[in-house]
Amino acid sequence: MFLVRAVASAVKTVVKVVSGLYDILSQEPNEQNPTMGEIQSHIAEAERRRRDEEERIRREETDRRHREYEERRQREDEERRRRDDEDRERRRREDDDRRRRDEEDRRRRDEEDRRVREDHERRMREEIERSRREMEELLRRMRMQEDDVRAQDAEAKRMEEEVAKMEEEVRAKEREAQEAQERARVAEEASRRREEEAMAAAAEAQREADEAKRRQEQFETEEQARRLQEDEKRAMLEQQLAETMNNLEKGIRPLVWPTKEEFEAAKVRLRYRKDLLHFAVCGPSGSGKSSLINAFRGLKPKSSKAAPVGVVETTTAITRYPDARQGMPYQRFVWYDVPGAGTFDIPSWQYFNQQGLFIFDFIILVYDAVSHLSNI
Repeated sequence: MFLVRAVASAVKTVVKVVSGLYDILSQEPNEQNPTMGEIQSHIAEAERRRRDEEERIRREETDRRHREYEERRQREDEERRRRDDEDRERRRREDDDRRRRDEEDRRRRDEEDRRVREDHERRMREEIERSRREMEELLRRMRMQEDDVRAQDAEAKRMEEEVAKMEEEVRAKEREAQEAQERARVAEEASRRREEEAMAAAAEAQREADEAKRRQEQFETEEQARRLQEDEKRAMLEQQLAETMNNLEKGIRPLVWPTKEEFEAAKVRLRYRKDLLHFAVCGPSGSGKSSLINAFRGLKPKSSKAAPVGVVETTTAITRYPDARQGMPYQRFVWYDVPGAGTFDIPSWQYFNQQGLFIFDFIILVYDAVSHLSNI
């Protein structure tokens, strides 16, 4: 019972304490504690001053950052102007270097053109000198032929003198025959035998005289025919000389046929076979002959059996390329790269014979229009 009262008393005490706490918590702060209000005002003022100070620091920081930004932007502008000035100076130096290189290239090209012209003129002079020597050789041969004609004329004159001598002998024999006949008439009392001998001698002399006369007429006929042939030959030579001189003046070269030895040598050199078809691809250096041959043979430029392309020709040797494809008709095809066209090493009128083009079954001409127009 006592315990119950003690618990009840404790409960009442706790309820009073809790009620008092509730009443205190339900009041305003100032009403609750004036000192706390002053403290809170002081704290609010300090907080305001702190915020003002932070605002001032923030503005100063902003101003500092703005000044740093302006200074950085100014430095960047100066750096950009400096780079622009350096770029302009660099471009100016590059333009000056390019103009200098262009000027050097132009001078080099002019020097190369001058050397090419001089080389062309030199080769032309050599060609003219060679033509002059050939003409001199032709004239020398013609003079030799004229000397032969004069020698033949001298021989004919000598033969005429011999004919005249023979005629004199015939006349002498005729005189002797007449004298013999006269002696026969005078010596009628001579024996029959001597008369017959005299008559036989006279008949023989007459026969010899007739034979001499016949030979003289035959000689005169032959001499007349020979002179006519010599006149025709001399006229033909003079006409050939005139035509040759006229053709040389017009730039027309003489027609030259290959000899049998040259024909056989070309067949051996180019490995000609009757059972194959031989294709010659002709053209100047750099005109695409090798690429065309590879295309005809069905090969790509990088193939191991392909003809090399992009190579400047330095010789006049003909290159032989059998067709790499199997089966008919390709296994009968043989292709030839024939260089040297349009050069001074082989004149155009000698190119056909010197390169042996007369043995080929087909000749394909590769024409470089750009190079041709640049040479015009």
